[in-house]
Amino acid sequence: MSEKLGWKIFWILIVLLVVMSIGLTITAYVTAIPENNIAILEAAKMFFLCLGGSGVVLSAYFSVATIYSSSKNMDLQRQSNIIENTFELLSRWDDPHLLEARRWTRDLKQRKPEISDNDMIKEINDNEALKQSVILVMNYLEHTRFSVLTKRVDGEKFYNSLGITLIDIAKRFSPYAKSVNEQIEKDLKELIKILESFEKS
Repeated sequence: MSEKLGWKIFWILIVLLVVMSIGLTITAYVTAIPENNIAILEAAKMFFLCLGGSGVVLSAYFSVATIYSSSKNMDLQRQSNIIENTFELLSRWDDPHLLEARRWTRDLKQRKPEISDNDMIKEINDNEALKQSVILVMNYLEHTRFSVLTKRVDGEKFYNSLGITLIDIAKRFSPYAKSVNEQIEKDLKELIKILESFEKS
């Protein structure tokens, strides 16, 4: 509900309450026993009763309008946070600490037909600097999985920017992940499945 529509409803409500109050006041005056100023007293009682009722109705209207406005603001803030989180997660991919691992994964992609999974695992384990770089990439993949799964980021927009690249890397690192921990491999497969679902949609 827009602010303009809210005010329109408010004024319609005011007019209806005024018309009803006048109508009920006149009815009370006409139907009261016309002696000893009872008719005027009854009309006055009815007017003030309507006035009190109008206050309750308007108070309830403002309460509902405030709750609705607050809910709308929260939704807008949440959407803004999701966009900000998506941008931040995409920006982290350009972190210099991930650069070495990204270089190595590109190199691995070119050598993949010639290198076995066991050779890849050995190469990582034998090079401490490379191992740390790979762990950084694995952490990034896990953070991505969690962020998309919990809707902390816009999964579709993230997929459109980096999804295909991360699917490729996750598949490539899957044998190494399994050698470290089966849960890590399971999480990688879940990430691949989640990202591929955006491709299908």
